[in-house]
Amino acid sequence: MLLCSLLICDGPEEFGQVGSLSVEEFDFFLAFLGINFSTRCLAIVNSLELALELNHFLSLFLLFVLQFTDAFLNVSLAVLSLQLLPHGKSHGTKRESDFC
Repeated sequence: MLLCSLLICDGPEEFGQVGSLSVEEFDFFLAFLGINFSTRCLAIVNSLELALELNHFLSLFLLFVLQFTDAFLNVSLAVLSLQLLPHGKSHGTKRESDFC
């Protein structure tokens, strides 16, 4: 941009104006570059925060699944242990000694 402006200028006054415009353009470029950099950094931080929140949610969900599975296995073990207890003869059935 500066080279094209230098070729078109007719005199030293115009060269001074073009030079000041180039400095202003460079200042605007740096300002926009800073804004662009800050917004990109903010986006990266937001995406990192979202990733950490998703990781935390996934950890909590897996913890819930493990606790639910543990509770289910505890109930299953209790039912199994009740089924394995030694049972006496049932009172509802008739024994041969009752008939004689």
